[in-house]
Amino acid sequence: MRWAPGSAEAALHSGDPTCLFEAFLGGVRIDDPRLGRVDDEASITEFCEASEAWLASTTGAPAPSR
Repeated sequence: MRWAPGSAEAALHSGDPTCLFEAFLGGVRIDDPRLGRVDDEASITEFCEASEAWLASTTGAPAPSR
């Protein structure tokens, strides 16, 4: 599935921290069970890298939200 460029879903699935900050103008805050609170540029970058590595190790792939 494709997401509209610039949309929040496109940003989430892009794995690009810059896209996340651009899509969520009020700031990004993720409460991740593995990494804890993720809310600044460094932790968002770490979250994206860790999530991508985890998905690759489990042969998982992002799926559209419902």
